[in-house]
Amino acid sequence: MQRHQHQLPISTPARGTRRSTLAFPNGLFGFESARDLTLVQSDSEHPFGWLECKGEQGPSFLVVEPQDVGQAYQPEISREDAAALGLGGRDDTLVLAVVTHHDNGRLTLNLKSPIIINLKRGTGRQIIPRNVSAFTSQFPLEIHPE
Repeated sequence: MQRHQHQLPISTPARGTRRSTLAFPNGLFGFESARDLTLVQSDSEHPFGWLECKGEQGPSFLVVEPQDVGQAYQPEISREDAAALGLGGRDDTLVLAVVTHHDNGRLTLNLKSPIIINLKRGTGRQIIPRNVSAFTSQFPLEIHPE
């Protein structure tokens, strides 16, 4: 599995941990007041990361790039969403899915409402892709130890 390296404005508080400050002008679905978030990625937790709300705004979300867990995922981003994010192309774009850990231990990905990040601007937006009917909000994620 190829590991992707993205260029975000980051600070490195500990070896192997990257923290990227991101602006979400519309917040996240259900957490619209959470507009300042930090993406925390650690070598020890790869391929997973955490999207943390700053301060007392809300919780942290476990996230993953769907292709890092073997998913061929191509959400169609509307022109409105692309313009709001100022996307210039795929190299500028990071696509994340929120991971849900269910009570029975099962992990699922929400592919119906991905989080799209403009890597150059450090801005993000949670969207409903134009091809939303092709996806599920509870795609099973199986973890296989290496």
